[in-house]
Amino acid sequence: MRPRPRDHGRPVFGAGGAAGVLYRTVHEEPDLDGVPAALAAIVRPCLAKEPDARPGIPELRSLLGPFDADGWLPAGLPALVAARAARVLDLPTPEPTAVDASPDDLSGPGSSGPTATRRRLLAAGGAVLGVAAVGAGTWWAVGGGGRRPSSAPGGSAARRPRQVIGLLGDRSDAAFTAQERGARLAVERHDRTADRAFDLVLRTADDGGTAEGSAAAAARLAADPDVAVVIGAGTNATVPAAVPACTSARVTLLVTRADTDRLEGVVLTTALVLRSTKTAGPPAILRHLNRVVKPARTVLVHDLSDAAESAPTVRIVTVHDKLDGEAVVEEVAAGAGFGPMARRTAARPDDAVLFAGLRAERAAACARALREAGHRGPRVATEHVADARFLAEAAAEGWWIGTGYADAAADPRVAEFTAAHRERHGSAPAPWAAEAYDAVRFAAHGLTVAGDDGRTALRSALLRRPWQGITRRVAFNAESQFYDPPEDGGAFLYRVTSGVLRFTARADDIGREG
Repeated sequence: MRPRPRDHGRPVFGAGGAAGVLYRTVHEEPDLDGVPAALAAIVRPCLAKEPDARPGIPELRSLLGPFDADGWLPAGLPALVAARAARVLDLPTPEPTAVDASPDDLSGPGSSGPTATRRRLLAAGGAVLGVAAVGAGTWWAVGGGGRRPSSAPGGSAARRPRQVIGLLGDRSDAAFTAQERGARLAVERHDRTADRAFDLVLRTADDGGTAEGSAAAAARLAADPDVAVVIGAGTNATVPAAVPACTSARVTLLVTRADTDRLEGVVLTTALVLRSTKTAGPPAILRHLNRVVKPARTVLVHDLSDAAESAPTVRIVTVHDKLDGEAVVEEVAAGAGFGPMARRTAARPDDAVLFAGLRAERAAACARALREAGHRGPRVATEHVADARFLAEAAAEGWWIGTGYADAAADPRVAEFTAAHRERHGSAPAPWAAEAYDAVRFAAHGLTVAGDDGRTALRSALLRRPWQGITRRVAFNAESQFYDPPEDGGAFLYRVTSGVLRFTARADDIGREG
């Protein structure tokens, strides 16, 4: 990487339009690449999102030592900083989106100060401009040492009630980052609606990727009376642990990503699962086999490494007869090789193969064994195996993968969301971003229907009638309360092509002529 010149400053929150820079200032971490470690230890706290977390002037003096108060900045820089600050504050932006990370960010109904979001933008803007001065020759941060403005700018709109949406997941998981971005875009869209009855606030909670962390984080969110609904953005390993706390507090838990059959007993909880679970089977895969491939026989390779978790996929075929042709099961013991199964399967090389397992490395081993044995029929699997370990396997080429997430870059029905995401983040949405966007909008719809009853009536309001999102139609069975849309159920088919997943169709469109 070519080193950056040491005598020039650069924006630590990126370049581009002012609105995008302001968004990154509030929500993303500064890029301090190239700043000496000792100096970065001083600069980074100065860029803390919360003004109260930044060092005050006495602390900075102790760190940086004495300086000439009259001439510490290069000539002309104070005027440049003032001019750019004024330009930022004069942006013709709509009412700011309410964004929240902790209860302390919320201004009370009687507060005369600015909203938490406005306060962050004002203070963070000063911090950004201060770091721009670093490259000009003096290592010092401009700012108020954590002081907050004492009064709000004039001309603000009347305060609306606020509904807090909790987003629960693993902060280190890329899928959580994608969902947070999608959720925030939904919040922004809602808060730009002129006739809205309330503003939305998004509050994130990190579960650390563990069931224990999920239970604890869910309990904290549910204990807050301001939280109207929690979106469980985590995995099969973590989301079920959040159900008891939300149910105890009568807070609706909307599940976007997890599909474990441990979420089936929703009628006894406050959870609503916004996708098909494993018990309902992988819809896109089954439709592809039944409508397009139409094999005389399908071999279900049941990898017993995850016997309990993968058993519902086997049952949906063998017990519930969801495949039109003959189905046979080949069990492969945990840790065992797939060679014997592959050789038996290759004796009928045109049979279809459905891999019923959850581990990418095991699916890759199965793919290798089938190729080496000479199998040439269609092969399908679920989203659980489709990570880099499987996709990098040459033998995975041509496999069909069924998922619960849309390809926002290729699906035309998600085009408007994708354009907004590209404008905000400079890239297409990652998997699960559009699903989180839908979950927030679905929650807002329910809160509007529930009216003053808020979170206590939300789940009943959401069950009342179907709702159409950009990724799926959300509907539930009246008796079981299972996710059960008659069509457009949020199932998607991809194919592994040159080591990546390529979107081919929504499940409803598979096998349709024209």
